[in-house]
Amino acid sequence: MGEVRVAMGALSGGLTSLWEGRRFITSDESSWLAGYHVMEADLRASGDLLGSRTSLWLRIHNITDTAYESMRLYPMPPRHIQVGIHIRNNAP
Repeated sequence: MGEVRVAMGALSGGLTSLWEGRRFITSDESSWLAGYHVMEADLRASGDLLGSRTSLWLRIHNITDTAYESMRLYPMPPRHIQVGIHIRNNAP
């Protein structure tokens, strides 16, 4: 796994890369799942909004839309996006 993070003022983001080699699924090692490589990216903007600390974030999973399985016959999701907001009230 490798990761690169950057931050500049109220913006931050990163790129994560995961490599998984082939995995044997039989005790005699005659059958296996293929290895795979997937990547994720994220971006966050933080600041104060109406007296509350607010963060907006975006995360893209499986950027390359790789078809892969972590368990035999259970495919993992294709490329997908998550979006969120986090609001923390600064009042005592």
